[in-house]
Amino acid sequence: MLATIGGSQINAGGLSATYRIAVDVGGTFTDCCIVSTEGVMTIAKAPSTPSDPSIGVLNSLDEASRQLSGSLLDLLSQTETIVHGCTIVTNAIVQRAGARTGLIATKGHEEAIIIGRQNQKLDGLSDIEKTHVTRHHKVDPPIVTRELICGISERMDVEGEIIVPLNEAEVEDAIEDLVTRKEVQAIAVSLLWSFVNPAHEVRVKELIKARYPDIEVSLSSEVMPVLGEHERTLSTVFNAYTKSLTRSYVTTLAAKLRQAGYKHSLLFMGAHGGLLDEDEAKEKSIFWLNAGPIGGTIASRELGDRYTKENIICSDVGGTTFDVSLVIGRELQRETEPVVHQYRFYLPSVSISSIGAGGGSIIWVDEAGIMRVGPRSAGADPGPVCYGRGGTSPTITDADLLLGFINPESFLGGRMNLDLKLAEASLQNMGRQLNMSAEEVATGAVRIVEAQMADLIRQRTIEYGLDPREFALVVYGGSGPVHGCNYSSELGITELYVPEAASVFSAFGLLMGDMLYTFEASNPLRSPLTDRDMEIINATFKQLEDKALHTFANIGVKEDQVIIIRTLRMKYKLQYHLVEVSISQKEYSSADADMIEEALRQRYISLYGPGTVVEGAEFEIISFRVDAVHKPFHVSVRRQEATSGAAAPEPIGSRSVLFTREGRVLSQIYAGDRLHSGHVIMGPAIIERMGDTVVIPPGFVAKVDPYKSIIIRAENK
Repeated sequence: MLATIGGSQINAGGLSATYRIAVDVGGTFTDCCIVSTEGVMTIAKAPSTPSDPSIGVLNSLDEASRQLSGSLLDLLSQTETIVHGCTIVTNAIVQRAGARTGLIATKGHEEAIIIGRQNQKLDGLSDIEKTHVTRHHKVDPPIVTRELICGISERMDVEGEIIVPLNEAEVEDAIEDLVTRKEVQAIAVSLLWSFVNPAHEVRVKELIKARYPDIEVSLSSEVMPVLGEHERTLSTVFNAYTKSLTRSYVTTLAAKLRQAGYKHSLLFMGAHGGLLDEDEAKEKSIFWLNAGPIGGTIASRELGDRYTKENIICSDVGGTTFDVSLVIGRELQRETEPVVHQYRFYLPSVSISSIGAGGGSIIWVDEAGIMRVGPRSAGADPGPVCYGRGGTSPTITDADLLLGFINPESFLGGRMNLDLKLAEASLQNMGRQLNMSAEEVATGAVRIVEAQMADLIRQRTIEYGLDPREFALVVYGGSGPVHGCNYSSELGITELYVPEAASVFSAFGLLMGDMLYTFEASNPLRSPLTDRDMEIINATFKQLEDKALHTFANIGVKEDQVIIIRTLRMKYKLQYHLVEVSISQKEYSSADADMIEEALRQRYISLYGPGTVVEGAEFEIISFRVDAVHKPFHVSVRRQEATSGAAAPEPIGSRSVLFTREGRVLSQIYAGDRLHSGHVIMGPAIIERMGDTVVIPPGFVAKVDPYKSIIIRAENK
């Protein structure tokens, strides 16, 4: 017997396959996506549990096992891989919920992290916030306060030669001061030029562990061994600040899963777009930062391959945020200095821009009497007002419910009922402040949030010289299919793709991630490159590649199963911003200097346009990076043959829907589990699926493809 969940066929007669599972913990829901070895997909959602995310993880798995007509023990004992993504590190930094952390730095440089960079007051602010100059300030209090920073006597030079020996007596005094008197729980160590010679940092760690073995220690030479004192130090501090949190979480979650029947190691999505094993996830918590939405970007790239689309706008509307990323030429777009809570630090990562504009975003009125939406969110607890869990501030989900986009009785496939009366009352209360009806508030709020979504996509495309109309737009997240047609229209995009598993698409993408180990080293070189410089390039890359291959060998991956990608971080002389340049894996000689310069030139032009390079300009190589990639498994979803006969199934009903542009229109309602390949649905219509609702406004037409994705096009365009 076959049942259908969210458009995916599942075996309803019990568990008889082998499974791969991905679980993504979001701000409102914890999403679970299961793919069997036969390509059958099952999706499930459970409310997130911020106080202990592992509870939400187990609840989502339990829900999935029920859909598969089996027990949690049955499911986990037949599962060969679990991949996990979450935002607990990002949340810990934003909410200041990490460990009390001390910093040991080179004497005379204790204030570097406090002073910060020139733009620290502006980093991470919205355009509106940047206009209020009198409100600009640094993060206060800083992540590590001045009294928790100790300077020690030591000094390396640019070549890694010891100028001032390490004063171990000062180190021991600093340790005692931080641990005994200041009661720190973690210590970050960031010394000058330690990325060239880590000997002093390693010795400091030995001294700490000898006295206090339970104190978490992070070394900049291990966490992020690159040039840039401020960014390197921040990355190390963030790692120390959150390391005990991730170690505890990984240990707890792994124990619970194994107790429930899982027999293998866990994998975790990292900010760099690769998977981390349990040990690396515990040690390098910094790589958890901003890793939550990356699965959706990876899945969008794979979806683009189905339609031969190399350039993709990935748009994820979750419960808390709206996340945008790009795929250009099948390549994930990356950045090296992301911003979290006004802190710019160093972390090679997939570039994702986020704003507080999701289903749980709160609608409010500012001091000028103007309606605003976000960035505050109702989160998972208490959630939107319509959840009936004590929320009092109306959200976008409440507005969507009142406008008729969402059926209060079919939310999450009917597993959760929404209270329309509570939502309407909260919107009426706000309407009194604005002299508007509840429907006018809901309509206005939805138009505001959709404009914010369109603006963020413009910032990621038009402001970089890219035309969004030349990209495929993939819409996902629990609230994405509700709003996708409207924010795509604002951008002039006439076609969008809604995946079958849109509500858990980021989780689905976790199953497509690669094992990725990244190793970096800084060794600044300047043009013209000499024979000696080429020897340094060859030796540095070989050292990094040997580390990568050794790491994979330790987990049983052979050298011929690993792909090595070399990257140079370069810049033209007197410029500040660095450019990442990919180069081939080979032995270099002075005859290749022109090739490296030309690679920089082409990369620079691709980023900033023709005519931006001064011919003959001198350049610098700042650092080296090796990405070692291994694809641990291949996941494919079963393809359907096109349905013969009727162009679309019979609607399951109709209801009046208040569209923000067209007004109130009677709309046909379709059950997502009755749609099959080849079905065509004309707007106005609504498709109700497990986990999401697809809104097709008047003037749009939707078609179901062989993978149960829904392709929506504006008519006559």
